[in-house]
Amino acid sequence: MLVRKSRLEVILFDVDGTLTDSLKGAMDSFLFGLAEVDAESITQEEIKAWFGIAANKIFHKLLFDQPERANAGFEAFLRHQQSQINNLTLHHGIDALLAKIQEASIPMGVVTGRYHADLKIMFDHLSLHPLFQVVVSDDQVSKPKPSPEGLLKALSHGKWQASSAVYIGDSATDILAAQSINMPSIAVCWDAHADENALREAGPQALVHSAKELEQVLIEMGALLDHK
Repeated sequence: MLVRKSRLEVILFDVDGTLTDSLKGAMDSFLFGLAEVDAESITQEEIKAWFGIAANKIFHKLLFDQPERANAGFEAFLRHQQSQINNLTLHHGIDALLAKIQEASIPMGVVTGRYHADLKIMFDHLSLHPLFQVVVSDDQVSKPKPSPEGLLKALSHGKWQASSAVYIGDSATDILAAQSINMPSIAVCWDAHADENALREAGPQALVHSAKELEQVLIEMGALLDHK
């Protein structure tokens, strides 16, 4: 299943559904923002269809002919995210795994579909900023995943090679973005919104259901030591 056993130069993560249990909270904030601009008729399925790009862009997709209304909805979204921040958590076992990667002195980065202001609310609450050497948000790229632009931007930060990196994500677009530049990828299925069938079809190097399984894959890739 795994194609190599060598020490990784960098480990890159998606955020929502991968590191954080945040997708339900994001949906609640979208619904709040839309209600604030009298757009309650927009359904959760219509919102979810645009997941993967920044929240401000989603509002403009949903309210494409009303930019001022879209901006107001996004501002309400951010207020709601801030008001609900105490409900935001990392997925089970992620804090311990990140600590082990940091202890192994392997650089970590984030490539996410979140807008930077939205991401800052989350990272400030969870004290994640010190863990990551590079953070690429959706507003820093011209094309969202499955374009590899965000991954390439992250790699250029440390002059890392795609073949010596790995991208860890919970959606098929994450896996396809990595594949397009021959970067190994690991699909995670622990979020309630993850589509395991779509992830398998995308063809990651490994598919895992828990942080412990992810740790074992990283051990097999030569990134972490097995302390059994």
